[in-house]
Amino acid sequence: MKNPVSPLLVRILVTTLSYMSLMRVMYFVKTLYFSEAHHMTFRGILS
Repeated sequence: MKNPVSPLLVRILVTTLSYMSLMRVMYFVKTLYFSEAHHMTFRGILS
């Protein structure tokens, strides 16, 4: 019943999911930061 390949696959899957979620969070933070900075610059130009 036990498969010796299973722990390796689980580790790869967990690593891949963690990496993808990390990249998604970093992308979200970067987008939020740049939009905030752009908004501040736009506000500075308007005033």
